[in-house]
Amino acid sequence: SSSGGWSRPKDMVHWSACLIFDALGEICFGKTFNTTRSDENTFFFRLMAVNVRILNICGQMPLLRRIGFDQYLRMGTAGDRERQIAFSRQQLSTRLAANPTERRDIIYYLQQARDPETGEGYSTQELISESTLLLGAGKFWILQSFLHLQPLYFYTSTVD
Repeated sequence: SSSGGWSRPKDMVHWSACLIFDALGEICFGKTFNTTRSDENTFFFRLMAVNVRILNICGQMPLLRRIGFDQYLRMGTAGDRERQIAFSRQQLSTRLAANPTERRDIIYYLQQARDPETGEGYSTQELISESTLLLGAGKFWILQSFLHLQPLYFYTSTVD
């Protein structure tokens, strides 16, 4: 604060997730998702936390997935899942409408990729699937990155 005392505490897990998710947007789609400025797109964080928890539980006991327990654990997430898919489609549509040579992001390289046997590129549906996967996998990247950012936050906050 301006009086030389401590400022209000911040949830650095949340802010790190926002920072990394915005960086993920830049890397994948060539634009930020503005999660550091708005809570509009932070629904991804809750959804990815649920999915990681389900993968951890059902990964330890595959029988739970065979009997459908993972669907029980996903109850109440259908709306966020639909929102995730719509968000991914919107980001991809916006990116595909942009000048393809403007940025060298991941979508650019996916557009350039060709099957060596057929010479065909990704279809729009495949690009949507890839972009949804990239954003979903981004949560794991966010969690791992926070582990590396945590000491930085600590040392920069304790320096005189």
